[in-house]
Amino acid sequence: MSNIVWIEDYRNTLIIDGVEYIFSGRDNYLDIAIRMRCMLDAIRNPVISKSEKRRLITTLRQLLLRCINDRELDDLASMPVDNPGDNSLGFDTIAVVRYVRSMIKLFGERNENN
Repeated sequence: MSNIVWIEDYRNTLIIDGVEYIFSGRDNYLDIAIRMRCMLDAIRNPVISKSEKRRLITTLRQLLLRCINDRELDDLASMPVDNPGDNSLGFDTIAVVRYVRSMIKLFGERNENN
């Protein structure tokens, strides 16, 4: 499984409430997982505005759907789609956190070995 991915249309930065987070620009699964973790952290942050949280939830959901439908990621232990949620994300939050953590673990280890 390659760490280089399909996302050419996502920029290498993520802006959350005016703070810009810059990623490596390599468009790989590790960067995508770290980006999703940043979004999850911001969504849980009480200081972030509701409109910003809605924007982040929409973006996070799009990334999750693309990852879930990516055959390269079928081997990840927990799939959020197995745990639908009754929230605006549409997935169980704990399942999403586990999924993102497993991506970071898997692709972070691969980067350390390369």
